Amino acid sequence: MNDRDLAATLARIELRQESHESMLKQVLEALLGTATHAALLRAIAQAFCRRLFTTAELQLRALASDGAGDALARAIAATGKQSTRALGRYLAQRAGVPVAGLVLERVGEDGDGIVWAVRRVSEAETQPGA
Repeated sequence: MNDRDLAATLARIELRQESHESMLKQVLEALLGTATHAALLRAIAQAFCRRLFTTAELQLRALASDGAGDALARAIAATGKQSTRALGRYLAQRAGVPVAGLVLERVGEDGDGIVWAVRRVSEAETQPGA
């Protein structure tokens, strides 16, 4: 093997390594994102107990000085989405995706914005339109 072939082989190995590192990074980001979303859904389910909510109500509930409010505040902070609009977009991107036995559903709109619900996956499957 001459120097040129060796250099080409090393370049291919580096590209593969970068590709594997990139794939690992994507997998880790997806896993962390799923864990963050699961924590948020669990916190919402605990704080709202099957009640419908808007993103603004979600943020107001997170201000409560109780266990559910604290858990919700931590879960929202973990998303990195602090504004109502950014959090609403975060929810919209993840609506309908079952995680940890829960699913976020868009159920309508009112004067305050989109109305959401968190349901157990088995409940969501039996709801009309599911």
